Amino acid sequence: MNIGDIDKARSHAEALLNFTVEEKLPWVEFFAARGQALADCAEGKGAHKVLQEILEQGRQFGLRVEATLSLRQLILQMELSM
Repeated sequence: MNIGDIDKARSHAEALLNFTVEEKLPWVEFFAARGQALADCAEGKGAHKVLQEILEQGRQFGLRVEATLSLRQLILQMELSM
């Protein structure tokens, strides 16, 4: 997402999910959902509730700040624009 290739971000998220289709892994689902949510936000289609849910899932997994930082920044931006 840092290079602005939204389609590639979506493609990678989908590929990640397809790779684990036989054996669902929660952390894979988190990162795929995160990628999709960030791509949605980049296109102006981000949903505050979805971002909050993904952020909470990351917290439950005990993920480090780097994995959830972009989500928290987007949530804050949405809250400030309300």
